[in-house]
Amino acid sequence: MQPKTYEKDNNTTPVNLIIDIGNTTAKVAFFDKGEMLCRLRTDTDHLVELLKNDNHTTQCRQAIVSTTANLPTSLTQLTENLKIKTLWLNYQTRLPFVNDYKTPQTLGPDRVAAVAGAMNTWPEENVLVIDAGSCITYDLLTADGHYKGGNISPGIKMRLRAMNEHTVRLPLVTTDGELPPMGHDTQTALRAGSLMGVKYEIEGYIHYLYKGYTNGRVVLTGGDADILKDLLPKTAVCDNHLVLRGLDFILQYNEKHI
Repeated sequence: MQPKTYEKDNNTTPVNLIIDIGNTTAKVAFFDKGEMLCRLRTDTDHLVELLKNDNHTTQCRQAIVSTTANLPTSLTQLTENLKIKTLWLNYQTRLPFVNDYKTPQTLGPDRVAAVAGAMNTWPEENVLVIDAGSCITYDLLTADGHYKGGNISPGIKMRLRAMNEHTVRLPLVTTDGELPPMGHDTQTALRAGSLMGVKYEIEGYIHYLYKGYTNGRVVLTGGDADILKDLLPKTAVCDNHLVLRGLDFILQYNEKHI
């Protein structure tokens, strides 16, 4: 779904501010009644500056912030100055699903948000969420609204870097280039070993989902989702904004259950 253009207007309904902070980059989105109106991306150091200069920010009534890095103090000051009611996502946040993870305090907020996004988009379905980023995470949400847990494995680029950094002669290759089923030189062997290895790994998890759960669905998200989507079965749905949608859903849920 492509977000529509959003222009500042005195009669515009106040919107939700969604902030997802990673180690080096931050994603910002504005939602109105569950619909994404605008999205932005910046490096973490310039997040507050971006928000100060964007006219959408002054129209926000509430916000949610998810971060896997240190939270900028200036961001807290900004939301307080603008009188934006802010929900700081953590393991104590009320969630729209039952979290069966034994150590919820160690569960990444991006994983929580992705599961929430899956629940909102595909309610009452068994969903396997695959987030392909620096690491690849596999998270299972059951149709009765329980998060059953998940697994973490190295991402594509991490695999390629590891083979280069932990050996003497293997070069660092990129994901771009020829991708035969079996490599015919060192470059293609490394690329195919990583990409096809991830493909077969994901197919194994998909088999696990379909074997154990009826009405199963697979959703792919994350920075490397576009690289993988053409390698996977057509039954896998790609949603590059699942985390942002999930954060908005969590914010809406908490607003209704105050």
